[in-house]
Amino acid sequence: MERVFFDENGTPQSLPAGQEGGKRYKSLLYADHINTCPECKGYVFYTINKVCLRCAQTRACDLYSYLNTLMEFVQGPDGWWTSYYEVNGRLGVANRPVHDGYRDELDELAKLMYIVPPRSREDAVRRGETLWLTGDPCEKAGHYGIITLSGECYFCEEDRKKPKPRADARKAGKNWYIPDVLCVKCNTIAERNVQDNRCRGCLVAKTSPRQEALKAGKKWYTPDTPCLRCNTIAEKRVDNGICRGCVPEPVIYETPENVMMRTQPDLILPKETAVALGMKVYRTGRACRRGHSGYRYVSTNNCIDCIKRRKIKPCT
Repeated sequence: MERVFFDENGTPQSLPAGQEGGKRYKSLLYADHINTCPECKGYVFYTINKVCLRCAQTRACDLYSYLNTLMEFVQGPDGWWTSYYEVNGRLGVANRPVHDGYRDELDELAKLMYIVPPRSREDAVRRGETLWLTGDPCEKAGHYGIITLSGECYFCEEDRKKPKPRADARKAGKNWYIPDVLCVKCNTIAERNVQDNRCRGCLVAKTSPRQEALKAGKKWYTPDTPCLRCNTIAEKRVDNGICRGCVPEPVIYETPENVMMRTQPDLILPKETAVALGMKVYRTGRACRRGHSGYRYVSTNNCIDCIKRRKIKPCT
C-alpha cells in the first residue's frame, strides 16, 4: 500500500512536502507547490539535489533521442529547434529551442559511448561496452539515463568513487583532514576535525571589541554590531554587557548647594546669612582641625570634606 502524506492544510499527498520532508521520510522525491521549477513549472523534485523530475525526464529523453539519431534538428531563424519525437512510447516536447550550450553538453555526453549506443545491458556486453543508454533518468538523483553494467547510474557511480577526505582520514586514523570545499562560515579551506567537523579557520577568529577592552582593562567597549534590543551601536559594559542604548545614563539633578559648592569653592558665606537664605551649607574660610577650609553643613557644623574623606575606603 502506497504511503500517504499530509501537507500543512491537512490535504493527503502522495509525496512529502519540501526537501526536509523528503529527507525525514527518506523519500527519493518530494513535492513543492510554491517554489516550482523556473523552467517547466514542475513541482516534483529529487530529494538529494532538488532537480526537477519533469526536466530530468525531458533531458534523459533528449540524450536518448540525440544519440540514437531519432531527433531531427532543423535550422531555424532563432537557432536549433527540435521536432516531435517518441521515446519508449512517450511523446516528447515539440518546438523547444535547443541552445548551443545545451547542444555542447549533449556532444560531451556522446563521447562516453558510440553515436548509436547500446540500449540494454545485453547489447552492451555483446558489443564490449561498459555503458548503455535508457530514456529514463536516474531514480536517485535525476541524472541522464546512462547506466553501467552493474545497473548503477554512471554519474552516481562516479560521485561515489570520488575521494572523500573525511572518510579517508578516518580510515587512516588521522584526527584532522583538509576538505575539498570552502567553509560556509569563514569562507576558507582549512583543516577540519574528523570527529566533530570543527574548522580551524573558524577557530582562529578575530579578537572582538570586548576582548580588546578586557586586555586594556577598560570597563566599557563599543561593539561592531547593533544591539538586538535597541538596534543601535552603543557602549556596553565589559562585565555584564549592559547597553547604554537600552539603559540611558540617569539624569543627575543638582541642588543649589551643589551648584554653589562646585562653581564657587572660595565663596565666603556666613552661617547667619545661609540660614536667612534657606541654604543648607555655609563657609567661613577658617580651616577645620584637618586643615579643610571648605563648606560646612548648617545643621551640624560638620566639614563636608572630612565627611567625604571618611567615605573613601583606604586602599589595601
